[in-house]
Amino acid sequence: MGTLHEATGDGPEPAEAPGGQSGLASARLELALGAADIGSFDWDVTTGALVWDARLCRICGIDPADFTGHIDAFYATVLPADLPDVLAAMRDAVENVGDYHMEYRVRRPDGALRWVDARGRVFPGIDGSAIRMLGVARDSTELRLARDTVARTLEHMADAFLAVDTAWRVTYINGPAAELMGVEHAVAAGDLLWELWPTLENGGYDRPLRHALEVQEQTTFLMYDAGRDRWHELRVVPAPDGLSVFATDVTIAREADVERARELSRSEQAHRVLAYSQALAEAESVTDVTEVVATMVLPAFGATGLLVWMADSGKLRLAGHAGYDVVARDALDGLPIDADAPAAEVMRTREALFLPSGAAYLVRYPERGELVALSGKQAWAFVPLTVSGRSIGTLTLSFDDPRELAVEERSFIVSLAGLLAQTLERARLRDAERGLAAELQAGLLPRALAQPRGLSARARYLPATDGMQVGGDWYELIVLSSDRVGLVIGDVQGHNVHAASTMGQLRNALRAYAAEGHDPVAIVSRSNRLMADIDPDLFATCCYVEVDLQSSRALVVRAGHPPPLLRSADGTTRVVDVPVGLPLGVDPDESYVTAAIPLKRGDTLVLLTDGLVEDARTTMDEGLTSVANVMHEADVADLDVFVDALVARPLAAEHRADDIAVLAVHYAGIDDLHRTPTATRSVDRADPRAARHAREFIGGVLTEWDLDRLQDTTVLLVSEVVTNALRHTDGNIELTMTRLSGRLRVEVADDRSVAPRNRGGDVLAEWGRGVPLLAGFSDRWGSAPRGKGKIVWFELVDDAEDNG
Repeated sequence: MGTLHEATGDGPEPAEAPGGQSGLASARLELALGAADIGSFDWDVTTGALVWDARLCRICGIDPADFTGHIDAFYATVLPADLPDVLAAMRDAVENVGDYHMEYRVRRPDGALRWVDARGRVFPGIDGSAIRMLGVARDSTELRLARDTVARTLEHMADAFLAVDTAWRVTYINGPAAELMGVEHAVAAGDLLWELWPTLENGGYDRPLRHALEVQEQTTFLMYDAGRDRWHELRVVPAPDGLSVFATDVTIAREADVERARELSRSEQAHRVLAYSQALAEAESVTDVTEVVATMVLPAFGATGLLVWMADSGKLRLAGHAGYDVVARDALDGLPIDADAPAAEVMRTREALFLPSGAAYLVRYPERGELVALSGKQAWAFVPLTVSGRSIGTLTLSFDDPRELAVEERSFIVSLAGLLAQTLERARLRDAERGLAAELQAGLLPRALAQPRGLSARARYLPATDGMQVGGDWYELIVLSSDRVGLVIGDVQGHNVHAASTMGQLRNALRAYAAEGHDPVAIVSRSNRLMADIDPDLFATCCYVEVDLQSSRALVVRAGHPPPLLRSADGTTRVVDVPVGLPLGVDPDESYVTAAIPLKRGDTLVLLTDGLVEDARTTMDEGLTSVANVMHEADVADLDVFVDALVARPLAAEHRADDIAVLAVHYAGIDDLHRTPTATRSVDRADPRAARHAREFIGGVLTEWDLDRLQDTTVLLVSEVVTNALRHTDGNIELTMTRLSGRLRVEVADDRSVAPRNRGGDVLAEWGRGVPLLAGFSDRWGSAPRGKGKIVWFELVDDAEDNG
């Protein structure tokens, strides 16, 4: 290990002939290292022997023939100023038997100075102590110079600049940013942004930062630093690995704007009121209203704080705020309406109150000194929010310095409060309406989708932006048995409460039909007749898919609904072209047909409603093609990411005329090892030897499954159940045997829906002994509906398998 690798080129020869697996792997590794110009090393920790390849010698400027093959040769290349850090990093890796990473400088024999980035891993011996370090190294001089150039440029910027990663840890900070945040430049990197710069969270400025990172969109906003009495414009530039933030001090420019605003003429004030009115009219929520006031009103008056209080159960609750830290907000929130405090008094009296200084505040409210101290403000305007003569809350504008508002300014604030109250009441009702709609829709849709073996499923629902934001789209996944799953997606006409309630009835009925064991055509046909009875003026579309996990086949029935789309494991995507019948509720006698499609492991089936693929500008064919393209490009390895990609464009749209539902299932299948052994045989009632054939069938299956010990009991019980079915029914009889873990399950299906009853007989009686036999000789038994008939089943525990 103390010599250089013998090689004709830059790296070692493969360990074996190129045809061998190890040789191929070595050759591929050598090609990769050569393409990236990366050298490798091998250091024997116990003896100090060191192996370098030719590339690493060249990086350090050493002739391979002169390399001594000892760790001291490496130490001699490292710049003395960097050697202590290199030794410390190597010692730490050896002591912890861990990873090694260091960037250091080397001085070549010709005097050239180069940067080297080295990485390695220490491997232990039998006793667990380090014996060997393997690693690679590359020349990082050019990259280092580029980074240093960028850092010098950022450091000499007049604006503050900082960068954070996706975990909100600071990765870079220049001098102006460190000064702005009040931290030491050298130690700031690596700390959480919110801890270094609490002004962001205290003032609520973290929200636009988080939003910019989430949606990956640039944004610019104003931030007021009360502690420094400065205004800054923050420009946020997102990237996949974090954010870059530029902060510019705009205090002087803003003060000039405020001064101009104070000198507004009456006509200009009237124009501004109209602008406020328009902006407030477009606000959809209480949060939107608060943002309008904070961004448009506060600068006009030079105010630095805003509080919007709303009456709620005898207390004043903060519905919006700006310019107050979290401690002050917590102290002010929940103020009793009968409290001796300005906001509460204004709410009760419906008369505005203007306090020009902290002294004026304390003279009138001497017991509220702690609120003044917490707020950090020195002047206030408290104005009632009234609607139709009824007070619903209080608006507070506050200032950092003592301020005597002119008569015109007071009148303007009172007028503004009147506009604000009307908008807030409307927004509050709208928020409540949204909340009720969301709660109603959530109650009508599945809370969680089952994830049966061999199948994974995800769904999304987006309400229409018009009306109540509740509609008739729905989806469902129904586990029919251990190896069959029903998938449903539907759309009741309209997107209002009536459509939602109709959808709830239809969804529950369809689920019940499926649970009874009906085939797909019968399920959709019965739902069609029910829809006509529920509301003759409404119709619904529906797509029902029954997936058989054992046979890898899906049965599809469409009732006026868009077709499913299928993405194969190789990425090929197509629209599943299956016959379509009339929508549910149009013709109660409509005949639906089913189509079978094969499924392969890795296939992804997508069911959707027309809101995703069709609107006033897009035909359904165009929409289906667009969704198919997205499915082809999306990453199906993470089904949540896959479904989010399908609804990304509608989710970002400001206006959706229709609600949208999407159900995506990824088919993994059941491998042969985990496939449930099942055997089925029809009983021919016209064959006098049917009983003997059934016994032979049972014996053959049990022998194949090594369950001969259960044969006598199984034959006895099957004979009784089949005999009853032959005696009391006229249709087909089907016998199914399934081997489950530690037990045998037997099912006898017939076309009579009446369940077995105990007629008081015993096991020796000629009549009425079926139930006593099942109860006495089986471990579990029961009956269940199956389409027009029923299934009588019993289970026998295999004690031998349990003991084994």
